[in-house]
Amino acid sequence: MMVANASVLCSILFEKDPKRGGDMTKLSESTAETLVGWITSARYPIHSRLPTERELAKLLGVSRGTLRGALEQLEADGIIWRQVGIGTFVGSSQASIDASLNALAMSTSLSEILEARLSFEPIVARFAAVRAQQQELLLLGKYLSNGYESQNWGDWEKWDELFHRAVAEASGNGILIKTIDQIIRLKTHKRWTVKTSQELNPPLIQRYSQEHEQVYNAIKAGDPDLAEQAMRAHIKALTLTIGPVIALEH
Repeated sequence: MMVANASVLCSILFEKDPKRGGDMTKLSESTAETLVGWITSARYPIHSRLPTERELAKLLGVSRGTLRGALEQLEADGIIWRQVGIGTFVGSSQASIDASLNALAMSTSLSEILEARLSFEPIVARFAAVRAQQQELLLLGKYLSNGYESQNWGDWEKWDELFHRAVAEASGNGILIKTIDQIIRLKTHKRWTVKTSQELNPPLIQRYSQEHEQVYNAIKAGDPDLAEQAMRAHIKALTLTIGPVIALEH
């Protein structure tokens, strides 16, 4: 969970804490507010490890007791997670992420995933055509080329995932990037990988790579209409390919 306003978050975290005295509450709240500010400003980005308690307390100019109070609140809200002997990290633990993904995958159908992709990815490609930077174009070209050279379906799926993630990154929209990332994680979930791999064959590597190339060329040319159309055609083609799997779900 990333927060735009650290003071608002911390006032919510600490306003109902009857176990703490007033001074400790204020100090811990102020400390938590500072930490959230550091996180939201990317001083400590998602998945990064925070300094040790001793180092953090020194940086913040507070006691370790005050710091622990702040860390406990941030951990309870899912902003950080801690593992004894390893450290404190920004974001939710991988175990929590995996559990959430598994639960979502079990309640989500392939048709829902494809419907979501068809709704989001063409718009993402449209933004990418307007905003893509040179480095992002280079990455897209690299993933496209590697996709063409894939010798098996497993290799191609890896480059396919990276290509679609790179298109999302090129959109420059954080919300869309996170949305596409979640959709891709669902798409590559074991439950769906086993099902869809039965419907895919080597000749499709060339076909889908050609569709990727159309998306890439449109983004590189800065043509948002064409990029949107190319991505929509690609997702529709994928939907038709795994149609038999979708039919079995109903």
